[in-house]
Amino acid sequence: MKFAFAALLLVASVGSAFGQFGGVIYISPDEKLRALVIPTKKADGYFHESRVEMQSASGQRIAVNDHSSPDREHGRGVVHAAWSPDSQFFVYTTTSSGGHSAWHFETFVFVRSLSRFYQLDQFVGGSIVDSEFSLFDRSGFHGRRMKSDGRHEDFEVQLSEIQWKQRPNQSLEPTAGRLENYKGEIRK
Repeated sequence: MKFAFAALLLVASVGSAFGQFGGVIYISPDEKLRALVIPTKKADGYFHESRVEMQSASGQRIAVNDHSSPDREHGRGVVHAAWSPDSQFFVYTTTSSGGHSAWHFETFVFVRSLSRFYQLDQFVGGSIVDSEFSLFDRSGFHGRRMKSDGRHEDFEVQLSEIQWKQRPNQSLEPTAGRLENYKGEIRK
């Protein structure tokens, strides 16, 4: 009991320290993976861009999707993120750090079986126009997109049925740095 309380206190204090800088650790429902959303700082001191790192439960880096830009004005920042109920997909929406295309929330998916990130917009027949989404069943995604005729519509797709190998996201190179230096909010 004493050990469990100490562990809970440590997790709470680490979560509080990381959360105040905008970073969050998302633990998969099966607790075997974690997604770290790491803010990158702009010259003005604000955090507007993000790097997403997938790790095993033991901390081994699996993949990185770095949305930061050299000038901190042409990257993307994570707005909303969640694991699919089956732990096979980590999904997150982003917004432009420079305010470009404010209507478009590029959405990315980490596909566990391939250990790769993909841009969901490329697979759903339109640009995703709402930062909020929901995940349901084992791997269902519900969001809002803009069709080629400019109309907005709600849509649903089963992430497990998408042929992911077609178009991987290009920004997959791991970035330097050790994440043991980061502390953060932990979400399940």
